[in-house]
Amino acid sequence: MKEENRPTELQRYLDGEMSPEERAAFEARLAADPELQAEVDLHQELDTVLADEAVLDFSALVAEVVGAEGAPQAPPRTRRPVWAIAAAILLLAVVGFFVLRPGPGADPDQLFAEYFSPYEAPATFRSDDSTLNAQYQSAFDAYNAGDFEVALPAFDALRGGESTMPDFYYALSALSANKSDLALPVLRELAGDTPHVYRSQSRWYLALTLLERGETDEATERLEAIVEDGGKFAEPAQALLDEL
Repeated sequence: MKEENRPTELQRYLDGEMSPEERAAFEARLAADPELQAEVDLHQELDTVLADEAVLDFSALVAEVVGAEGAPQAPPRTRRPVWAIAAAILLLAVVGFFVLRPGPGADPDQLFAEYFSPYEAPATFRSDDSTLNAQYQSAFDAYNAGDFEVALPAFDALRGGESTMPDFYYALSALSANKSDLALPVLRELAGDTPHVYRSQSRWYLALTLLERGETDEATERLEAIVEDGGKFAEPAQALLDEL
């Protein structure tokens, strides 16, 4: 095969444009020419990589940047075949894609958004104290309506008693209002060793709060403890660990 015809012959073979006779003759040359076989292997490997749409998008971006900057041109007598230039650009794109793309779960904010949802709250509140009843009802109405900026001070005003309910929903309101700095100390206390009705929920939301704040090591430890203890939040905790 003449050197100047090599890229064309190679492309026709890869594209399936050869007749059966031409293909048989080309494959006979492949068996006798390791360099030609290596070129075919390279193209086939690149075709496999290009099956990944994300890599293809990245390679297009790289090609656009290279074109915008203006790639240096070699003198005609030393110019490489077009396929070699394309392979070099694609190799750069593939390497850049796998080096620069974040691994699964690499973005704590994204994971937090995926796993966080406000804990369900009662639609109504009943107590013998009509004033307390009205305060709780107002706080829960705001919470259930997604008005966490209103729910936050409403639950804060109810804190300080024996019940952990206002503390828990205060922390959840703060977390839902993107105020994890307010939620964190309350959830740490609620997730402690003292048993109460919201302890397991608090442990889950504490782990999410730590994740949202970028404290992934402690978040991982908290999630592992949740999985080990079992319960309602063990399954989502394990799923989140798998993504970290």
